Amino acid sequence: PIRRICWGFLRAPWACAPADGGRKTFRLQLYRYRYHVPGEPARAAVDGATMRSKEMDAGAPWVVWEYDWLPSRRQTYPACLQVTLQLVDRMAPVIRTIEEAEAEQPGAVQRKSSMDDVSDKVHSELLEHLRPPGAMAVLPATLRMQFPTVGSGAFRIAHSPCGNFLAAACGPSDDGDFEILVFSVARGKLHCAFGHHHRLVYDMVWHSANKEGPQRIPRHQWLISSSSDGAVFVFELPEESSSEVLHPVVQHLLHPSNVYTVAVHPTLSQMSDQFFVAAGGREFGIRFWGVSYRRENRQLIHTHSRVGNDMVSNNDHGAVLCIRFSQKDVMYASYEDGIIISWKVFWAPVAGHSHSTLAAQQLREYSSREIGGAQVHSFSIVTGELKAGNMVDSGMLALVEDFILTSTKDNVVRLCALHPSARGDAAFRVVREFQGLKCSVFQVRSTVSPDGRMVVSGSEDGKLIVWDTATGKLLADKTPFVQVSGPVTDVSWSVTHHILCCSAFRADAAPVLVFCGVGAKTPVPTGPPPLLQRLLEVHDTVVDPSNFTEDRNLQRWKAKWVEENVARPEMHIDVRGLKEKIVSQLMGTGKYSQLKQSVALPDEKV
Repeated sequence: PIRRICWGFLRAPWACAPADGGRKTFRLQLYRYRYHVPGEPARAAVDGATMRSKEMDAGAPWVVWEYDWLPSRRQTYPACLQVTLQLVDRMAPVIRTIEEAEAEQPGAVQRKSSMDDVSDKVHSELLEHLRPPGAMAVLPATLRMQFPTVGSGAFRIAHSPCGNFLAAACGPSDDGDFEILVFSVARGKLHCAFGHHHRLVYDMVWHSANKEGPQRIPRHQWLISSSSDGAVFVFELPEESSSEVLHPVVQHLLHPSNVYTVAVHPTLSQMSDQFFVAAGGREFGIRFWGVSYRRENRQLIHTHSRVGNDMVSNNDHGAVLCIRFSQKDVMYASYEDGIIISWKVFWAPVAGHSHSTLAAQQLREYSSREIGGAQVHSFSIVTGELKAGNMVDSGMLALVEDFILTSTKDNVVRLCALHPSARGDAAFRVVREFQGLKCSVFQVRSTVSPDGRMVVSGSEDGKLIVWDTATGKLLADKTPFVQVSGPVTDVSWSVTHHILCCSAFRADAAPVLVFCGVGAKTPVPTGPPPLLQRLLEVHDTVVDPSNFTEDRNLQRWKAKWVEENVARPEMHIDVRGLKEKIVSQLMGTGKYSQLKQSVALPDEKV
């Protein structure tokens, strides 16, 4: 039970314009709770249960009676409270949804709720926020919608690949379930709700059976969730909106302890009837599951099976906190002791049998002295985004394995480069630090814009923080204003639209805020990559920029040769791994210089 010990009051000086840029700070004297019963002698007091009962009957908190009591009887408390007020523009009490705004237009027609109708003609206002391929991302600053949550707000949110849906993993509802609400961004309404988790949902990932672009919704979409209840659930997104709480189509992916992270293997899941899920957590390492589906009587029938053995690192690094796959099909996993390990997952023959199973080979173990062993509770691989925004080029990618954006509980977001050093070991080096947020208790997540030119994160002080990727400076004048009562624990930037969402947890069911922007078809700037010089500064070996183009030609040939003809399903061997081993051995011989001269290319073709 909560013991109320003191209270204070403030008469907001609305008649006075706040100073200091719209803010004004007050220090309030606090008073002891006397628990006085109105109309009775001063010595009378009540216990907590009676106080709550009287509050319910009166429809007002107990402090109202304490405030109305004789001022001479108040007892000061040996502390004060500092409060800062800021006058902001008054919001409209009701924010129109996209569907309601469109309905006001002349000639508007009533649409059905099926996804087929939406796929044929996406709402016009959603198309206004569409980001053309290759265009720069626009920082959304206009609050267009607020999606309601339940319980303690939303701990995690995730955009669907097509950008038309947003999933929000909420706190416990009245019946104790941790529901996942799925909203239609096009309509601005709740599409459906998923249930069955009875503990906090730590991670969510979408998977679709086909890739049809941002203006068409894939026929089949699934949402995979992991929770501290030890379960991984697979939910199928219904074609039509539903008012009922839907149960998972696959609910027996069980684990012995907390499941902190989940990811879908990108290449192995391109089959038309199966996808593979990797789950990581405490005590079991990484576990792979195969989910198969087939259509019978206009319904999908799902089956599942555990694939391969649990993948555990050679050393005891503790729980697996986050799993992500790169564009090269490399699986990265962050561990409790601050280590990141890369794995190669492939099909391997089973001895004495004609079939194959999934196997994993540990590639490298990355460590960093710069973060001091801080736990990377969440990270995202941002190599593709940085390359799309010309923040890095193929030559820079030859120096590193991948770029990641890490989230740790030390009030810093970091852009790091994963690469092997000249000594033969591996490390992840900090390329840029982003400071200004508060993150020491909650698992606050961050992300990058689709063009990699901006980094956005939540903060425990209830704010949204945005930085410039190239400089690491705050974009305070362009950041949408957010101030909620709880920590902003997650952000999601749509890949297909100029839409940015954020959610708060433990904030009395704070809504998910949806910010939209409209941008011109501005192409990504060309020229030297902004992060080039910074990457060279943090590289283990001294790199001469004048020789960088020459080395880049060789690395371009290496990347092309290694990736050629590696998809050989009839061969149960890791072709790419063998090629990488050959190149690494060649680099340490005298033939390296001969190879370097033979693959020289014109600079403009690099």
